[in-house]
Amino acid sequence: MTKNTRRLKAAFISRLICTAALFTFLFSQSTLHAQEVIATGGNHHKAGDISVSWTLGETVIETFRAGESILTQGFHQSKLTVVSIDEIDLPGYNITAFPNPASSYVTLKVEAENYEKMSFRLYDFNGRLIEQNRIDGSYTNISFEGLKPAVYYITIIEDVRKLTTVKIIKK
Repeated sequence: MTKNTRRLKAAFISRLICTAALFTFLFSQSTLHAQEVIATGGNHHKAGDISVSWTLGETVIETFRAGESILTQGFHQSKLTVVSIDEIDLPGYNITAFPNPASSYVTLKVEAENYEKMSFRLYDFNGRLIEQNRIDGSYTNISFEGLKPAVYYITIIEDVRKLTTVKIIKK
């Protein structure tokens, strides 16, 4: 290897290390935000029961149809709904969480025969426990005040058995 080749190779490695350090710094300083689209243009229009949202330059990945339901995957999704991570397959339980996305609170609606041994745990996106408390009845409010916009998970537990986990997006 010539002296010039070694010098070029060393310069390339040096630039590669600097680039990796820059990306590491940038990603370590970023915070997790709820779903966002950064685009050059877009808008939302509503007339009666019909609404249209669009984003200039948005890429649509795929569209699925099942009966009257349509699911379009892409970066711009105008409506978000509660997404259950683990489905409950136990008779006698019905658990929902709303509103989603949330701004100041989330209400858990729990339909069960017995609430005495039920509790919830609120986790951030990284799995850190933020809050845990008992479920006292059909409706339990969980405060999201002071939490950053991000994705959170609420796990519902009865005694030691996990019933379900719900994904919530904080605006």
